[in-house]
Amino acid sequence: MLLSEVSIGEKFKKIFMSSGIVALYPPQELIVKSKVFSGKNGLLVTPTASGKTFAAELLMAKHLEMGGKIVYVTPLKALAYEKYLEFKKYENLGYKVALEIGDLDASNLPRTLSFDILVVTAEKCDSMLRSRARLFDGVSLLIVDEIHLLATDRGPVYEIIITKFRKLLKDLQILGLSATIGNPEEIANWLDAELIISEWRPVPLKEEVIVAKDKFKKTISIVENTLNDGGQVLIFTTSRKSCESLAEKIANTLNLSSGLEKELKEISASILEAVNTPTEQCKKLASCVAKGVGFHHAGITNAQRMIIEDSFKDGSLKVIVSTPTLAAGVNLPSRVVIIYSLKRYDNFSSRYIAVMEYKQQAGRAGRPRYDNFGISYVLASSNSEKDFIMEKYINGKPESIFSRLGVEPVLRFHVLALIATSHLLKMDSILDFFKETFFG
Repeated sequence: MLLSEVSIGEKFKKIFMSSGIVALYPPQELIVKSKVFSGKNGLLVTPTASGKTFAAELLMAKHLEMGGKIVYVTPLKALAYEKYLEFKKYENLGYKVALEIGDLDASNLPRTLSFDILVVTAEKCDSMLRSRARLFDGVSLLIVDEIHLLATDRGPVYEIIITKFRKLLKDLQILGLSATIGNPEEIANWLDAELIISEWRPVPLKEEVIVAKDKFKKTISIVENTLNDGGQVLIFTTSRKSCESLAEKIANTLNLSSGLEKELKEISASILEAVNTPTEQCKKLASCVAKGVGFHHAGITNAQRMIIEDSFKDGSLKVIVSTPTLAAGVNLPSRVVIIYSLKRYDNFSSRYIAVMEYKQQAGRAGRPRYDNFGISYVLASSNSEKDFIMEKYINGKPESIFSRLGVEPVLRFHVLALIATSHLLKMDSILDFFKETFFG
C-alpha cells in the first residue's frame, strides 16, 4: 500500500515522504485497513524492527488532524528520549512535542503543560496522573509502547495508568505495541481492542547458538569478523558488574580506535564532563570509550547513556556491552547481537531469563536503514545447553503475560495511592477500579 493512499492529511504525507517513506510495511497496512483506524482500540503485535512506531504515527496523524492530543508511554528514559527526538518533526507542522522523564516528586510537577504530543515514561505518567490529572485534558489517544512489560516489575504501573486513563477520558483510544506476547488475545480482550498480528520483518534475522568453552575468546572472534565486514556489535550481559568487566576486557584486547582517535578522545572527555565529580565508574567508561567500546546500564547517567547511544549510531563506537536496558525498543545499528549468557543471578541462585526477554535482545540485530540482515548469537557452555536453548528460545514462543498487580506489597501501594489521590474512600469504588485492571 502506498503512503499516498492513506487517509491522512497531505501535510503529514509530505513530512513522512521527506524521510523516505513511500510505501507501507505490511503491519502498517494492516492497521490502516483495520477498525483501529476508525477509532477502535488496538493491539499491534509484530516482530522487532517491523515498523510499529510508524504504524502508531499514522494513527497519531489522524488524531492531530482532529485536534486531539497524544500521550506516548515508554518504559525507559532512553526510549522516551529517542521517540521525543523522532516526533520533533511534527513541530514543523505547528504541533508542540513535550518530554517528561525526570523527577517523580509531585511537588516538582508543572501546574500546566502545553502539548499536542507528550512522550513520557510510565513512572512519570503515573506520578502526573496521581497529582495533576487535569494535565491530560483533551488527550484522545494513548499509545503504550512495549506493553508486554505488563509481565514485569513495571507491569503494575502500566496497568494502573491504562485503567486511570480509561476512567478519566471516556472517548480515549488506546493502542498497545509489542513484539513479544504469548497470549495477545487476553491483552486485546482487556483493552477491548482489535488484535493485529504480523510475523513480517523487513530485515532477515538469523538466530544461532554456539558452543564455546571460552566465551570471551569466541566473543572476540565474532566481534573481529563483524567489524572487518563493516558491521557493529551489541553484546548483552545480565549484570552491571559483568557488563563493565567484559567491556574493559574487549577494549584492552582489541584496537578499535584506529583512525578514530580524535573523535573517541572527545567522546571520552564528554563522558567525564557529564558529571561534576567523575566517579571510578565514569573513569572506567571514559577509558573504554577512548578505545572504541562502550558499556550501557542503569547505573550510568542519562547524559552518558545518550552519549554512548549517539556515538554508536554515528559509528564512532563499534561495540556496546549492555545489560537488558538496550533490549527495549531503542533503535541502534547493531548488525550482530551476542547474548553472553541466558542466566541471571538472583538471590544467590541463577535462573534462565524469559523467552520474551531473549526475543527482545535477539531482535536488536539487523535494524532497517542500517543493515540488510541481522545475526544473533547465544553462547552456550555445552552441547546439552545448546539443545536446550534451541528448543526453548530459538524455536520457542514467548510466555503468556500475567498481571503482577496482585503481589501484596504492590497492590497495597497502589490501593493506598488511589485512596490518597483519587478520593475513592468506599470499598465498592475501590473494587470497581481494580476490576477494570488486567489483574481484575
